[in-house]
Amino acid sequence: MKVLGAYFSRHWKLLVLLGGCLGICSAVFYLYGLPLESVGYAFVLCFALGLALFAAGYFQFLRRHRELKGLLVQIREKVLPLPPPKGLLEEDYQALLRALSSERAALALEDRNRIQDMTDYYTLWAHQIKTPIAAMRLLLQEEPRPELEGELLKIEQYVEMVLGYLRLGSDSTDYVFRDCDLDSLIRQSVRKYARLFILKKISLYFQATGKTVLTDGKWLSFVIEQLLSNAVKYTPEGGGVRIYGDGETLVIADSGRKADAERSGEFIREYLRAGAAECEILYLDELLKDSYEEEMYRREKDRKNIDAGRNGMKEWQGTKEENQKKGILIFKSRSLCYASTDYFAERLAEAFEKSGYRADILDFDNEGDIRLEEALKREYSALFDFNSDLPKAYMEDGRHYLDCFHAPFFQILLDHPMYFHASLKENLKEEYVCCIDEGHAEYVKRYYPNVKGAFCMPIPGIPAGDLEKLPSLEERKMDIFLPATYENPEKYEQEIGQAIPDIQEGIWDIINQMKKTPELSMEKALENMLVSQEMDCLDRKGKATIFHAHFLADMYINAYYREKAVKELLKSGIKIHACGQGWERFVCEGRENLTVIPAVDFKEISGLMKQAKIVLNIAYAFKNGCHDRVLSTMLAGAVSVTSKSPYMEMHFSEEDLVFYRMGELEKLPELLRETARNINGLKRIAQNGYRKAAEEYTWEKRVQEFMDLVDRQHE
Repeated sequence: MKVLGAYFSRHWKLLVLLGGCLGICSAVFYLYGLPLESVGYAFVLCFALGLALFAAGYFQFLRRHRELKGLLVQIREKVLPLPPPKGLLEEDYQALLRALSSERAALALEDRNRIQDMTDYYTLWAHQIKTPIAAMRLLLQEEPRPELEGELLKIEQYVEMVLGYLRLGSDSTDYVFRDCDLDSLIRQSVRKYARLFILKKISLYFQATGKTVLTDGKWLSFVIEQLLSNAVKYTPEGGGVRIYGDGETLVIADSGRKADAERSGEFIREYLRAGAAECEILYLDELLKDSYEEEMYRREKDRKNIDAGRNGMKEWQGTKEENQKKGILIFKSRSLCYASTDYFAERLAEAFEKSGYRADILDFDNEGDIRLEEALKREYSALFDFNSDLPKAYMEDGRHYLDCFHAPFFQILLDHPMYFHASLKENLKEEYVCCIDEGHAEYVKRYYPNVKGAFCMPIPGIPAGDLEKLPSLEERKMDIFLPATYENPEKYEQEIGQAIPDIQEGIWDIINQMKKTPELSMEKALENMLVSQEMDCLDRKGKATIFHAHFLADMYINAYYREKAVKELLKSGIKIHACGQGWERFVCEGRENLTVIPAVDFKEISGLMKQAKIVLNIAYAFKNGCHDRVLSTMLAGAVSVTSKSPYMEMHFSEEDLVFYRMGELEKLPELLRETARNINGLKRIAQNGYRKAAEEYTWEKRVQEFMDLVDRQHE
């Protein structure tokens, strides 16, 4: 009826006109005396025709109405499929409608683009801000400040809120629904906010729900964290927050903004009555305060030590005779793989004694030449240790343990300095760092200004006897010998995956750089990473802290290139004898060409080298230095095949050893074949290498260099 009424309303003027015309005709016919029968007959014919035309028009109107109503469903289409216009006026209406539709589509597109740009910007911002947040987190680990840690946690929370809001508006979701232990999710969220609970002295009362819920763990944790955040925000200092299950409902309740001490006590008693038997009270301050207060106490002692130590410092001075009389103290504080540092300490002590110094060895694991209490009573000219953690040791009065000897401390690093950040950052009175790579030494100079000096001094090799008494190359049983440890790079991939996302991103940035450019040094890759992560504005201390957090990049890339080189050789049919931990797990094409020798102590490796013609050195970490493995190979009368670097090219020639390029490992198999075929060339290189190592790389020379360095520092 509504449509019919609308049709009548649309044509009422025409109906009035027709009725008027019939009335006029009837009046005229009547006045002229025409028969009424003829008038009635004409009226019936006109009415029948009008009714037929009216019905046809109505059904056309009804069809048109339904077509237009159907277009409402397609209103979001960019171009509406309008029916053909009926007349000029309807054509004008459709033109106007199309113009409005085009304008609406343009405005909608502009609005969508604006919203997308804003979303992209905030998404990028939210991810980029995580990098300085991670940097601040690491810096606060160096110098804990409770208030700043609380504010940093709030910043992290707000960033997560932004990311959550952006994800909610996304066309796609990352929901992963599975059965989750609700109590585990709650405890995980509580630990995240533990610092805020401690700062406000808020007690948390948690009654396990025992529920397993089908949910997305990440999103439910996000919701719980928002509730906890509000609870902490609106709970007064000394108040409480309770978490418990009420049927199918998880309740997180706080004691209110204005709760006083009496109300807080009532709140706690009320909660304990509700489930005292199964209530788990989490004292978060007890959970974290021990390690935190210990760190703060240590920092306070450090500050006192810096002030007091500078006043009471005794500079290393005196004649050579006086220094020899005082003697040298060498620590065995750590025993590394294959007992290498123990061997180095013993050889260093022998060299000092040959030079006229008294040399004491203080072994922390076994009984050495001297005991700790006795060593502190003696005077020493210098202290030495390898990969040492001793700079972190303190006396009860707050002084550094090493400063109590009033002698310069030589820290001899066998790996990259970023591993030893915790030791290098300590402010000793007089510390020198000796590295086996010039890049490592420059790294120490740049990022640890508290260190008095840093130098490159390769560790001497293992003496194997006079060249004439060594087995000839023809007598040796192994063509190619590889003394090294094997670790599958996948092991480090798993460890990297456990780091926080921003550190993971930085680690893979470094790794990808060094895969793309094998000659790139770790120092340069670290600096490039800072630039790409927009953290190059940090000061030296901040950069050193960030670099230390990315040490897994060094572990992974070393394992990656060692595995890649060995796979290339075995696949090409090169037979290798490998000695070291992990090779029994090595699997690849051509594995039958690998003979595994059980791992031996460091000092015994020389005996194996004396049975090899060629000793392969794959040490990717040292881009501008010399590994002791190369020098031990030379002293064993074998030919060292090692990667090319600026340091090696400057101090050795191709008459002393054989070079390969780390970026051209596919050429290594043919290089080894050609080298092994030329027996006369092998003999010449072996003899030259032996003389080079025996004359220039000895412990006696290192002793002289150590003491000369200190003399120059005190001139």
